This record gives sequence, structure tokens and C-alpha cells, in this order.
Amino acid sequence: KHAVRKEKATEQETWQLSKFYPMIE
Repeated sequence: KHAVRKEKATEQETWQLSKFYPMIE
């Protein structure tokens, strides 16, 4: 179940990056 937690953390970092860099898209 730790893997799921790690995946969720990565997803949060991804959406955070998207919010930080909305021009990435």
C-alpha cells in the first residue's frame, strides 16, 4: 500500500507543477 501513497504524491507534484507552469501545456 506504500506504492499507492508514492503514486499519489507524484500525482500531486505533477498537478502542482502544472499549476506552477500553466504554459507547459
